[in-house]
Amino acid sequence: MQVEQLSIDKLIPYVNNARTHSDEQVTQIASSIREFGFNNPILIDKHNTVIAGHGRLSAAKKLDLKEVPCIRLEHLSDTQRRAYIIADNKIAMNAEWDEEILGLELVTLQTEDFNMDLLGFDVDELEHLLSDDNSDIEIQKESVLDKLDVSIDEPRNQVEKHDRYILGDKHILICADVLKEWSLWKDELKDETCLLLPYAGIYSALAKKAKDYRLVIVQPDTYIASLIVDRYQDVYGASSIQKVFND
Repeated sequence: MQVEQLSIDKLIPYVNNARTHSDEQVTQIASSIREFGFNNPILIDKHNTVIAGHGRLSAAKKLDLKEVPCIRLEHLSDTQRRAYIIADNKIAMNAEWDEEILGLELVTLQTEDFNMDLLGFDVDELEHLLSDDNSDIEIQKESVLDKLDVSIDEPRNQVEKHDRYILGDKHILICADVLKEWSLWKDELKDETCLLLPYAGIYSALAKKAKDYRLVIVQPDTYIASLIVDRYQDVYGASSIQKVFND
């Protein structure tokens, strides 16, 4: 299969396409194309009838594009073509999000001042995914809180700027500005099993993901960083905390 650049005027929308695209979604697709490029070719048959990509075609017209990339699917029978038009849309709808990983990716994009509107989420969805409650969604909260007996206003471990702690045998906490002081933590991410947790919540090192990944927790707020250490110590004991250096 080869990518062809075809004039928009030559493409024919499938008359029985059951998948609808609102004006709002077409605008979102157009914004995505403007930002990232036309990276997903429109699928057509031998007669230039659209099989998949009606939304992208509408967005291309909205952007006044003259040509769009297309891939011609000539190996499908008429029955397969009709079935694939439905299956291509429905199977994609059956996918789900890992909200924990998605939340981490969104936080990273947010710290890099990326235009979050281009991701397709509405305001309420983004607020949920970026909230502290969601970032700690996998925590065994009840079992952890049962073990806590400490005032949240007075951290026992006083973390200072640029302090570095090892939590357990693999997690690292660095008190640094996530963007301006990236040189203090970037080398920690060379291991592919690492997850970066910028601006992490106080229970981040106790989340279920901590059992599967080596966490690189970068928290610029000394108070919150102190509470992260406190909470980890409450569950795993003082011997689980190691201060590496204080620059």
